[in-house]
Amino acid sequence: MGADSIVFSAPGKVILFGEHSVVYGHPAIATAINLRAKCEVTKSSDKFPSLSTPDLFPDHIFTITEKSEVPIELEPFKHLFLILSESQKKIICPKVKLTSAIPPSSGLGSSAATAVSLTASLMKFYNNDYNLEKIRDIAFESEKLIHGFPSGIDNTISTFGGGIIYERGQMAPLTSKISSSFLVIINSLVPRSTKELVEKVQKKRENEPKNVQAIFNQIEAITWEAKKQIESGDSVEIGRLMNENHKLLEKLEVGHPILSKIVGIIDQTKTLGRKLTGAGGGGCIIALFDEFSTAKEVTKLIEKKGFRAYISNIFETGVKNEQ
Repeated sequence: MGADSIVFSAPGKVILFGEHSVVYGHPAIATAINLRAKCEVTKSSDKFPSLSTPDLFPDHIFTITEKSEVPIELEPFKHLFLILSESQKKIICPKVKLTSAIPPSSGLGSSAATAVSLTASLMKFYNNDYNLEKIRDIAFESEKLIHGFPSGIDNTISTFGGGIIYERGQMAPLTSKISSSFLVIINSLVPRSTKELVEKVQKKRENEPKNVQAIFNQIEAITWEAKKQIESGDSVEIGRLMNENHKLLEKLEVGHPILSKIVGIIDQTKTLGRKLTGAGGGGCIIALFDEFSTAKEVTKLIEKKGFRAYISNIFETGVKNEQ
C-alpha cells in the first residue's frame, strides 16, 4: 500500500442465532469474525475512477462511470461509487482496489464487508463527513441490489463489529462474559444465493403460514435465551442452543446434504454445538469450541475431508482505518 493511500478493512460475520426469521421482525444474534475485506484508494491521474478486484478479475481494471459496463458481480460496488461521487464538485478520481479473505457466497457477509470497506474508504477519500451510521446506511444500498430483501444485519455487524442482537432494523450491542471460545467456520464449498433462499422461505411461509410462524417463534425463543447465556458466559448452553437452532432451520428446508455430512463429522468431535450460518442451502457450518487446540485439530480433520476451515475469535473489531 502506498504512502498516500487510504485503506479501510471490514470484517465478515456469522449469524449465531436467528437467520431467516430476522427478515420477518424476529431477533438475530451476529458476531464479527476475523476474516476481513479490504479497500485501498489512491488518487489517480486518469479522467475517470477505476476499480480492480484481483480476487475476482485478476487481469482487469474497470472504468467506473454511470454508463460504463462492469461484470454483474461488481454492479453493487459501481452503485456505491456513483452514490458517493455524485455530490463532488471537484473532479477527483479515485483508483480503488478491493481484496477479501472472506469466501464469497458462503454466508459470511463477504459482499457487505466489501461494501462497508469501500464506503468508508471513498468517504474518507472525498473528505465527506461520516460516522458509522452513515457508512452502514450507504453500504446497505449495495446489499439491496445483491440480495433483494436483506435484513440489514450483514452491513450492520460489519460496520460496528463486536456482537449484536438485531431486531426490526434496530441493533443493540451484546456484552459477553465468555472467557475463551473459538469458532471453527467450515466452508462446504457449495455456492448458493441468499436472495433465492430468502425467497424460498418466503414462499414456504405463504403456503404454510401457521407452521412457519411456529418455527420462527421457536427460533426467537432460542435467540433470547442465547442472549442471556452469552451475557452470563455459559458456552456449554450456547452450544446446545446452536444445535436446536440448526434443527429448526432444517425444518425451514434451508439445509443441504453436504451440510448434513459436515455436521456428522463435527458431531464426532468435542464441539459444544454446531449449526449452519446465514442463508443455508450450502455455505458454512459454524462449530463452537472452548479450547483452541481442539479447534485446531478439528480444522485439520475437516480439511482432510476436502472442505475449507477457519478458526475465528468472536466479537471482532468492525470497520477500521488500516493506515
